[in-house]
Amino acid sequence: MTVSGSGGEAAGLRVRPAEYARMVAVSKQTVSRWIKDGKVTLGQDGMLDPRKASREVVRNTDPVKLRARLFGGDLADLVAMVSRMEAALAASERREQVAQFAADERADKALCRFMAALHSRFGEAVAAHAVGTLRGWLDELAAVEVYGFDLDEYRAEVMADSVPCHDKG
Repeated sequence: MTVSGSGGEAAGLRVRPAEYARMVAVSKQTVSRWIKDGKVTLGQDGMLDPRKASREVVRNTDPVKLRARLFGGDLADLVAMVSRMEAALAASERREQVAQFAADERADKALCRFMAALHSRFGEAVAAHAVGTLRGWLDELAAVEVYGFDLDEYRAEVMADSVPCHDKG
């Protein structure tokens, strides 16, 4: 495999026919037949530009035969495979929609709990604002109402995270 430019061609990847066969998962004999039949053109250096060769193969080969050769089986097998893949994709999309709906539903319920708690405890919010602790108070309310934490455990966790570490020594 080399990178070069020759005879006015733009510099690019050049490969031997056997390397190209490995790249496109066909036999060396298949690539040799493509060259012999004029479906792929070798450069003057006896090598192929993989991009150009791929375009030539697609352009110069019957699509049904090419797909059957590259993907195995006949056209009926390919149609069946595509149908199975489409069905699997549709099922996956339905599962994703259901999961998204469930996540949206949980978020809606959590927001409703938060808003109801805020409404019922508005006096506490005003008092927290007056002493400059509204942000912490709201964080605690959200921890309990939105995320389902136990308030004492949440406070212990916050305190543990806020205690600075000091180097000993």
